[in-house]
Amino acid sequence: GFAELFAEEHDPADEDSFIREIKQNASYLLKLVNDILLLSRLDAHMIEFKKAPIDFALTFEGHCTMGWGKEQKAGVSYRVVNPYEHLVVEIDDANVGYIIEQLASNAAHYTDSGSVTAGYDYIGERLLITIDDTGCGITPEQQKTMFERFATLSDNIGVGLGMPICKELARQMNGAINVNSTPGGGTTVWIEIPCRATQIEKRKANVNTE
Repeated sequence: GFAELFAEEHDPADEDSFIREIKQNASYLLKLVNDILLLSRLDAHMIEFKKAPIDFALTFEGHCTMGWGKEQKAGVSYRVVNPYEHLVVEIDDANVGYIIEQLASNAAHYTDSGSVTAGYDYIGERLLITIDDTGCGITPEQQKTMFERFATLSDNIGVGLGMPICKELARQMNGAINVNSTPGGGTTVWIEIPCRATQIEKRKANVNTE
């Protein structure tokens, strides 16, 4: 629709806003197409999970920052709790990273004040990742459907494919994803990914970064 406005009589001063809308919606459409293709490949079990040793202590913060980067708001603090100097685990870092980035983006989007905190630990041969926020929370009814395809929250942002993709990625990596939330009281999402650690070096004290 905005592209068609260029062919009609218009004020040249409006062209910048037309271009911004076209670029924004083109990016949105590209993400939608990519999500549909990814979900289709997951359904067909065409995703090859490539485990490789990765120092998660070095990559975790980058995934979090990438996820909440475009959703950051003034007055909200964004923290990464990294308890390890080095934690080398055998995982598919790209797909684990997709989950982290999606969840961090969601947390930041629905948090207008307070904080978003991401952390992880390695317990019982499982990588445990948590993302906490002080946002609007999710009702029990929404929690029942949030992992269903095309289910969206009350503001109808997105098309409801991100969470189903995260759940299916975790499942196909023999892991799980769970949510605990209270309306008005924030949300905690945690992911469990079974993996083998080849190097574990904890920090002397937890380090928070903002």
